[in-house]
Amino acid sequence: MKTTGGYGMKMLEWMSAKDSRNIYYFNSDRNFKAEDFARQLHQMIEEEKARQGKKGVVFLCIGTDRSTGDSLGPLIGYKLRDMKRSCAAVFGTLERPVHAMNLEEYARIIKNCYHDCLVVAVD
Repeated sequence: MKTTGGYGMKMLEWMSAKDSRNIYYFNSDRNFKAEDFARQLHQMIEEEKARQGKKGVVFLCIGTDRSTGDSLGPLIGYKLRDMKRSCAAVFGTLERPVHAMNLEEYARIIKNCYHDCLVVAVD
C-alpha cells in the first residue's frame, strides 16, 4: 500500500496478477484530492514508460453511453481528447466509443501503429 506525503490517504493498493503485470486500485476516501491523484497517476505512467522503454502513451477508454453505468471510459476519453495532448493518443470518446463490438479492431491498430507506446486502459 502506498500513501501520499503527510496526508495519510490510501492512494493505491498493489495486487499481482497471474500474468505478472501490476494492477493498481485507487481507493478514494473523504480526504480525496484530485491534484494528488493526478500527480501519482502521472508518476506511475512515467515510471512504467521508462521501465518498458516506451516513448508515448495510448489511452484506451472502453465503454459506451448506450449502457447505463458503462460510460466512464468514453467520458474520460472525451475529456482527454479536449486537452489535445500531442504526446498521447486517445481511443474511445463519446463520439467514437470503444466497446465489445470494435475492441479487437482497436487492439490491432494499437499493436500495429503504437507499439512503442504504453497502453493505459480506462474502463
